Amino acid sequence: MDRQELLVEKFWQKLTLKFKKIADMFRFFDRNFDNSISFKEFRVVCEELDLRFTENQLKDLFDWIDNEKKGAIGYHEFMRISDEKRLGIDPFVN
Repeated sequence: MDRQELLVEKFWQKLTLKFKKIADMFRFFDRNFDNSISFKEFRVVCEELDLRFTENQLKDLFDWIDNEKKGAIGYHEFMRISDEKRLGIDPFVN
């Protein structure tokens, strides 16, 4: 696993301890309810969850999730952090 994959994995593990559904995770991050997560919202929530990332690690993680490079994370981008998306698993295939 490379450095970025380790960051994403640590992030995902912490979130799954607190939330059962990815939609609940997204709502928790989206503090102003505009259906996107700004970097400021992202940083605040990571601090609240006691995720001990450096500013550069936070930026790297945010940039990885924000694959459309809009400066904000939408719900479909946020889903990239799920195990199924990251590992390329189709949840509908047995």
